[in-house]
Amino acid sequence: MCGIDGFINPWIMEFHHRDPKSKEFTIGNKVGHLIFDKLKVELDKCDLLCCHCHRTLHAGDHLSEYTQRMDETLKTLEILRKNDGVIKKIGLSKNYSKEMMTSLIDNGKTIKDISKILKEPYRAVQALLAKYNLETKEGKRPRISKESSIIRDYTTFHYSMDRVCSKYSLDPESVTKILIEKDIPIRKSMKNIRLDIDRIKQLLDSGISKSKISKIVGCGDYSIYRICKKMGW
Repeated sequence: MCGIDGFINPWIMEFHHRDPKSKEFTIGNKVGHLIFDKLKVELDKCDLLCCHCHRTLHAGDHLSEYTQRMDETLKTLEILRKNDGVIKKIGLSKNYSKEMMTSLIDNGKTIKDISKILKEPYRAVQALLAKYNLETKEGKRPRISKESSIIRDYTTFHYSMDRVCSKYSLDPESVTKILIEKDIPIRKSMKNIRLDIDRIKQLLDSGISKSKISKIVGCGDYSIYRICKKMGW
C-alpha cells in the first residue's frame, strides 16, 4: 500500500487476511510447522503488508471507536495535568478542627467510623489525621512478636510446619524449639502419615466443620480442604 520494499525490510511485513471470516490460523505461528502446500492455502487468502499499513487498514473498520477512545484518553490526560498526576483528588468537603478530630478519637472512633460520621472519603480522613499528627486507637494496636505469630499460625490457623518455616524463613528445628518452649504439641508431618479418608467422610457427614476435623485428625485445615476438593465433597 505504501510502496515499501518488503524484501529489504522483511521484519516489518505482516500477512493481512482479506476476509477475516476465512482465517483459519495466523501465518507466523505455523511457518516451520506446516508443509508449504498447506501453508499456501492460507497464504492465498492474504495480502502482504507492512505493519503500518496493516494497522491502518484494521483501524479503518473501527475508526469511530478508536476516535472515541482517543477523546477519552485526552480528557484523562488533561485531568492528570491539572491534578499533578492524580486522576481524582480526594479531599474533604469542609474544614475540621484538630479539637473535633481529637474528640472523636477519644470516644474510641476508628477512621472508618469518622468517615461515616462526617460522610467524608476514608483516605481524606486518613490524610487529615496525619496532618494533625493524630492516630486512632486501631492504629496504636501493638504488633505481636515473630514468636507469637509463629505460635498463632501453627495453633490457631493450623499452618503446617513447612508452611510456617517458609513464611518466616526458618528451619524446622528453630520452629520446633519455639513451640516446645511454649509446651505446644508438635503435629505429625503430613509427609509421614496417611489420613483416613473414610473417617474424614464420616465426620463430614455428621455435620462437623472442616476446621474441627483438622483438629480431630491432627493435621492442618488446608489438608482437609484439599482432600475434600479432590474427592468432590
